[in-house]
Order: sequence, then structure tokens, then C-alpha cells
Amino acid sequence: YEEGNYGDASSYLSKASKENEGKKNLNLKYTLYRCYESSGNEDEAVNVLKDILSYDENYEDAVKALADIYYKKEDADNLTKLIRKYQDGKCSNAVKNYIVKEPSASKEPGSYDDDVELKFTCDSGCVVYYTTDGKEPDIKSTLYDGTAIKLETGTTKIKAVSVNSIGVYSKVVEFEYVVVLLQERKRFIIHNSFTISTKFYYNRFVWYTHQRWGGREKCLRMKKTKW
Repeated sequence: YEEGNYGDASSYLSKASKENEGKKNLNLKYTLYRCYESSGNEDEAVNVLKDILSYDENYEDAVKALADIYYKKEDADNLTKLIRKYQDGKCSNAVKNYIVKEPSASKEPGSYDDDVELKFTCDSGCVVYYTTDGKEPDIKSTLYDGTAIKLETGTTKIKAVSVNSIGVYSKVVEFEYVVVLLQERKRFIIHNSFTISTKFYYNRFVWYTHQRWGGREKCLRMKKTKW
């Protein structure tokens, strides 16, 4: 191997790695990987690296080498899976160069009593996909085009993901917003100082409810008053 005779070296090391003592000799197998990698045999190189990780999933050199090959081949699916498996564990350094940062939102999740327009930002060279139906976002989901998204009144749950130029995904992030406009909501106190949550306006009448986000059809107690 050191003399550059990768063909003979790989044949010898491959045979040795199949013997009883060689099966668990991960350093030997890693040298075999380097022979295949140096001779351009990427398929066999990947197989050896996977074999190493089947014995020791935290063999950091093998994780890094596998990430390098996936990136070089633009194998985004396998690189994404590898990153998600290792980015928060002992081998995080092995995949850190390929981690795609999650998108960020212009508004913090929470409750708002005014119109909310939301924008996403992501790293250069990436794009953002998002969903509002609870499904995991992917490249078939809605592509964020850079314009502000006006949230509807009520609760909106958004899942978003960043995807880089070769198709590697970030972690999925979730945002939840509750928008209740002031003209639709007003707190007030009745004579016994008990706070009733909401009043709704319909056809010049006021409907009062004890139910926090209750509507006309969901009221527990109601009284109708002309204005």
C-alpha cells in the first residue's frame, strides 16, 4: 500500500479482512478502504466503510470518509441520513462541514393581536421549503420565494427545512403562531369581577362567551345585546 501498489494491497487486505482475526481488525479494514479510495474504486470503498461502522458505529475516520464520498458523489439522500445520525453525537466533528443550518423565521412563534407577515432566511446557496398541513417538508413542498407570508387569523403551524445546492436537508424546524386581531377580541369584566374571555361581533349584536376561543356556535353561555 505504501508503495502505491493498491491492486495487490487491496487483494491481500481483502482476504485478510475475511479471516477470523481480520473481521474485527478495523484498522486493517480502514487501510483496505484507503486502497480502494486511492484506486478510484468508490463502491468498494463505501462497502468497507459501512462494514467498519457495523462493528463500531462511532469509528470517526470511517464516518468522515463516508461523508466525503457522499458529498463528492452528490449523494444527498445518504449524506442527509448520515448527518442526522451523527450531528448530535460523538462523531459530530466528522460531519460538521456538511451540516445545513435550519431556516429562521422573522417572527418569534407565539400569539399576536395584529397582522403577521412572516419571512424565512437561510444560508447562502440554500432554499427553504415549508408546509402548513403538519406534513414533513421536502422539495415537493411549497418553495419559499422570498416574499412575506401573511398569516391567517387563528392558529398556523409551519414546518420548514433548508436544502442546499446538492439537495442535503437541514433539520426540520417548527413554528406555531396564533393570530387574533384586536377588532375581533376584547376583554372585559362583569359586575362580579369575573373576567370573560372574548366578545365577538355579528350583525350588530355582541356575543359573549366563557370559552376562551369560542365562537358563535361554540359558546357555553351567551347573552345578546344590541349596540
